[in-house]
Amino acid sequence: MNSHRMTQVVLLAALALPVRTRALIEASADTTTLRARPGGTWRTPRTAAELLVVEGTAPGREFGELMDVLALSDGRVAVFDGRGVSGPELLLLNAEGERMRQLGRVGTGPGDYGPSVTPGSIAEGPDGEIWVWDRRSQRIVRWARDGGVLPAVALTVSIEPSNDAPLLAGPSQSIFAPAAGGDGSSQWQGYLRIALSGRLVDSLVMP
Repeated sequence: MNSHRMTQVVLLAALALPVRTRALIEASADTTTLRARPGGTWRTPRTAAELLVVEGTAPGREFGELMDVLALSDGRVAVFDGRGVSGPELLLLNAEGERMRQLGRVGTGPGDYGPSVTPGSIAEGPDGEIWVWDRRSQRIVRWARDGGVLPAVALTVSIEPSNDAPLLAGPSQSIFAPAAGGDGSSQWQGYLRIALSGRLVDSLVMP
């Protein structure tokens, strides 16, 4: 067995619950800025609890290079393995950690994606949809809860999901996508709210 392969994924609950928010909200045209006020407490650290250990289900089915993992609200788990047995693959596991199906494949057609993703690129949409940001094609690939391919969201702006700023589902069939920009004198970071048509709806700039 390849020494670089992994046989387990351990999912932890951060249990970092928000207890008090103190922020100054500034609105200008279509942009809202949140600025932290002194003394604000955003969350209380807790010891993480183990929720699920996902084992390799059979010889040759171990994980190769885990690039992103997302625990879904119904207990299922989405895993992007950059070095799966048959190549890069997005896997859907059930609440017991057992393989349900592979979603899409590496390619350029409907439901296809590039060979790698960054952490924070998988998101859960409404009604159990699964989304993944495909940097190569500059689009968000979508699947229904039953694995059926949904229309992708083609973006005209650059986004940069990460562990600290993941892709998120927004209200009214929209997507919150992390982004950054600016020039030498002014830089900004925040989220863009994008409709499923790809239209930019709003922006949220972080101080």
